[in-house]
Amino acid sequence: MAQVEAIDETFVVAPPHRVAAVVAAQWQWPRWWPDLRLHVAEDRGAEGVRWRVSGAWTGTSEIWIEPCADGCIAHYYLRIDRAGRRLSGRRARREVRRRRVRGRQVAWAIKDALESGRTVGMPP
Repeated sequence: MAQVEAIDETFVVAPPHRVAAVVAAQWQWPRWWPDLRLHVAEDRGAEGVRWRVSGAWTGTSEIWIEPCADGCIAHYYLRIDRAGRRLSGRRARREVRRRRVRGRQVAWAIKDALESGRTVGMPP
């Protein structure tokens, strides 16, 4: 089991293929997660991307896109360990919280970009 596990989900009022296009844009990844080196393990098209994480942190990450109503749910998973050492319980808990907050910020950035200009209650 990874020391740091962050899981979250966000509803986005946009077609899955549009969310997938944003997630697949490699230039975004260093901006979203500057301290993680991501390598595509599986490009799932409109269903998202799975990554291997390397560098100071090792493990896996994924954004899975699930169609839902007039949009989709972007599920975020991050399972990582500090390369070469174990974190104390307190440090691991802080890191989990930090990663959850960052995952939510990334989801909101995607949501803001794709829902910009949309009137609440109107279709995408």
